[in-house]
Amino acid sequence: MKRPISPSQIGRFLLGAFLLCILLASQAQANYTISNTLPYRSSYEVWTNGAPFFAGDFLNTNHGWFAEETNALVISTNFANYVGTYEGILPAWIGVGGITNFVGTNHQFVVELNSTATNKFTVATNAPQNISYIKRTYVDMMLKPRRWTLDDPPAVTGEVQMASYFDSNGVVWAWCKTSSVDKVWMITDSGEISTNEWIRFTVTLAYDQGLSTKRAFQMQVNGRALSTTKGQTVPTLGQPGSGGTWLWQTDTLRRYISSITLQGTGHFDDMMVMTNVPFFGIQHSIAVSGTNVVVDNSSLAGTRMVQVVDGNNKTFNVADATGYDVTNVVQDGTSTGTGPGAYIFNNVTTNHTMLIESKPEMRTLVVTTPMGSPTPSGTNVYLYNTTVLAGISGSPIAYGATTQFVCTGWARSVSGTPVGSGSSTSMSFKITGNSVAATTTVAWTWGTQHKLTVYTNQDFTGAGTIVNYASKSWFFTNETVTLEAVTNYGSTFTGWSGADTNYAIVSSNLLMFTNMTSPRIVTANFTGGTPPAPAKTTHGTPISWLRTHYPFDPDPDEIVDLKDTDLDGLFTWEEFIAGTDPTNTASVFEVRLSGIQDGSNFVMFFGGLTNTIDSLVLPFGIYRATNLLDAMPFTLLTNRIPRSSTGTNWFWQTSPAGARYFYRPVATNSAD
Repeated sequence: MKRPISPSQIGRFLLGAFLLCILLASQAQANYTISNTLPYRSSYEVWTNGAPFFAGDFLNTNHGWFAEETNALVISTNFANYVGTYEGILPAWIGVGGITNFVGTNHQFVVELNSTATNKFTVATNAPQNISYIKRTYVDMMLKPRRWTLDDPPAVTGEVQMASYFDSNGVVWAWCKTSSVDKVWMITDSGEISTNEWIRFTVTLAYDQGLSTKRAFQMQVNGRALSTTKGQTVPTLGQPGSGGTWLWQTDTLRRYISSITLQGTGHFDDMMVMTNVPFFGIQHSIAVSGTNVVVDNSSLAGTRMVQVVDGNNKTFNVADATGYDVTNVVQDGTSTGTGPGAYIFNNVTTNHTMLIESKPEMRTLVVTTPMGSPTPSGTNVYLYNTTVLAGISGSPIAYGATTQFVCTGWARSVSGTPVGSGSSTSMSFKITGNSVAATTTVAWTWGTQHKLTVYTNQDFTGAGTIVNYASKSWFFTNETVTLEAVTNYGSTFTGWSGADTNYAIVSSNLLMFTNMTSPRIVTANFTGGTPPAPAKTTHGTPISWLRTHYPFDPDPDEIVDLKDTDLDGLFTWEEFIAGTDPTNTASVFEVRLSGIQDGSNFVMFFGGLTNTIDSLVLPFGIYRATNLLDAMPFTLLTNRIPRSSTGTNWFWQTSPAGARYFYRPVATNSAD
């Protein structure tokens, strides 16, 4: 009788009626965790001898195993003949995916299977089908099977990727499709496998693309591929062949494993499920070195170690990388070619080296600009992938006093295809292009700017301001500029004036130029209002004047007003009255020259600087005395000497006959 297996018993190893099924479609199952992702590897050495495999601690670690029987999977001590045959480990794996060898030391546990129901192990291998290199998945393990003893072979139903079992003679059978039968058991040429023999059982799953039939598989025992009378020689998934090692299944679009199911009695160990290519003999390394080349459709940058089974041939297909030409191929120190092609190592029995040399191709750069001085300029030739530092100087270029030309940025293209742009006057990029005919173009762009000049006509400074006016005074021809006049201190805005207002839209205190196609001049007019009195210290020094001379002094204003920073004997507030700089030792209120010239007495004294905001502008006075010993020797001659903004002040008086005069200048902050 037949013992059936179906999608609800997703792909299994049946040991002691050994059946391996790999299913494509996922199925839901209670108490079952789908968690493993490729690559999966386990030597089962971290578990306790005699412990059930599906126990809570193991299942909770999400290894993806499930069993209905309590003792379906049990860790047991390894067997001596197993250790002697394979040293307790699978041979090393070579390929992408990050899998390293199993550790051979302290390897003593295997998994004992004893179940007539379901034992599932699931790996997630569903991959996007547009990834060309996901075309092979490998299931590799050590196995000590038992034979199928029933009259009929096991029945397999549902959509499975592959299934196999050992018959009563220890021969492997495969579940596959032939030209006349959709699915049938086919005997292989495995020969008899002893019931006490540990074997390495490897399954390769092939996923072809673009054909109506998508799936094939190959089985290997101890590294030898098993063949059948209906097998293919290569996994082309076309019509069945004769005597090949590749078997195929029914049409399907699914290309992933949903689970592997083990059923029966027996032992297994060291399971791997991954996309790495296994090997079954001595490996030799070929060190392929080079940069900017393509080897076997993959870019090479550095050294790639390629493993080859002893005695096999290895062909490397060398091609030019974009922008580079292969110039020399050196195999084991000998040059064997000067360009792309197939390079072969025959009968590999030792390690080899292969060095591929290349050089960059030339590319053309063309720089254009209507003005300015670009660097580089004109037509240039560079090696592919060279970094170019490009810039332009001379911007802006004046055209009269009120018009200028400004560089607005750059645009870069490769063979007519835009690849970048920006608003700076410098940038860097790499020369690219798919062929030597490719040309990179950098075009510097320019624009015209005109100057906008704005004035205010007002009774006093600050009676009105213009807002919404950018800090710049130059505008591009297509820019819109809006001005707004705002009154201060009770003043009145009386309107805009200037010939260029004829080109503007005026609405009360708003004026807008819709473009700046020419230079513009406009005036905002204000009248009336009362300017505010400046804030002052106790001694009457304006705060604005004080902070002009002491912009960073942290002390309070009243303290600063009492300082003598320049040590000239005058406090800060006194220097304000005298019109001198309180921080300059050379700025002193003093008589610097006196004498008689052309019959007149003269006195020249320093003070009265008015170049600081809110400086005192009251005139100086002059006192005169004839005898300094008198109780009241000085009398006021005048208090109407104007302050000179330069600080040099003069007083003249006709010289009296027969008398000696003493003069003394004075400063005051009182208008009386």
